[in-house]
Amino acid sequence: MRTPHGLLTIVAACVACEGVHLRAELPVVDDVPRTVDEAVLIPSPEPASACATECMGGRTCREGACLPHWLPVTAPELATGDARVGHFAVWTGTEVIVWGGYNPRVAGDAGLYGDGYRFDPARNELRRLPSVAAPTPRYAADGQTAVWTGHEMIIWGGSTSDGALADGAAYVPSTDRWVPIASAMAPRAQVTPVFTGGAVVLAGARGPGDAWRWDTSLGSWVQFARGASSDVPRRDHSAVWTGEELLVWGGLDGAGRALSDGWRVSPTRRKSRAIASVGADARSEHRAVWANSEMFVFGGRDAQGRAMASLASYVPATDTWRARTAAHAPSARYEHVAVWTGRSVLVWGGTDGTRTLSDGGEYDPWDDSWTQLPPLDARGVSVAREAAAAVWTGRELLVLGGADRTDAVTPLGWRYQP
Repeated sequence: MRTPHGLLTIVAACVACEGVHLRAELPVVDDVPRTVDEAVLIPSPEPASACATECMGGRTCREGACLPHWLPVTAPELATGDARVGHFAVWTGTEVIVWGGYNPRVAGDAGLYGDGYRFDPARNELRRLPSVAAPTPRYAADGQTAVWTGHEMIIWGGSTSDGALADGAAYVPSTDRWVPIASAMAPRAQVTPVFTGGAVVLAGARGPGDAWRWDTSLGSWVQFARGASSDVPRRDHSAVWTGEELLVWGGLDGAGRALSDGWRVSPTRRKSRAIASVGADARSEHRAVWANSEMFVFGGRDAQGRAMASLASYVPATDTWRARTAAHAPSARYEHVAVWTGRSVLVWGGTDGTRTLSDGGEYDPWDDSWTQLPPLDARGVSVAREAAAAVWTGRELLVLGGADRTDAVTPLGWRYQP
């Protein structure tokens, strides 16, 4: 290539330069390049690493990529190593907010939590939530969550040792205050709130007709979906929001039998309909995530109560199920955590019924393959967790709370950075 300065630039190979990139500049005299012997070899700058300044938490950068890494979430502010399961948790976009739950090693309501905290992973800061006007101590069962509306976390229903509750509250981080929510329906132990972008909707576990929306003009919940409802709600099911519909799947019926059915609720259409069960396995205590156009369901317990290691996906557009590969999948488990990263499904922890697990896997739908997560290796702390809460921040998996088979559960949680 002719340069303005009478030099011809070429790429020179240098076997003895041990990877140093060189640029050769040949003098040009009377428009005729001189011989290579007269070339001047100039080292080129090393190509900048794609991750040298972006790896979080001191992770290693190798060949332009940040290596996956586990970090503990410590909380000296809480000064406790007690287990916390059945807690409500939401991701706000900058913080994860946790409230309630119970200690499985303490009997009765004495083990209930009536407190919570907010954790900022970017600043690695944790703050306690206020107690004034907060919900009474309670826990969330499988299939029940809190919801983030864009400016507040809403908790409704839940359980104590005396049964289900019929009230709730909204926590507003900007003012650090709780606002009580009135009761206007029967108590619900397993209810899933979702935010449609314009309204808060509650989907209960009693059937397709058990769907409610918050009427701001009335200041109460109004039933909106048509469909059958049962006096006995299902439990230990999953519920995911697609952006248009709420998908309720699986769980146990009133007799403790695992179910292979479910329904979908459309708040905009104010209708509900059944989900096809052909090709689906009965399961409870599984985990489900929404991934762009389909719901992935992993693990759980089968009709005989045994831990499962299967993965299936449901596509609402075609109302069909599809079995996914089991090759290199995590071992059978339930009460684990699962999140969608935008590209893959992360599964971690849980129990197989005899031991608490500290491993997991990453499923890539693009090529229908599993990859084992790097081991979480730490001494003197509780590595394994079951019944924990988890959120995906956009950059990392946050696992908070949970229990193992010991009296003390420390640290507060774990951060996995893929």
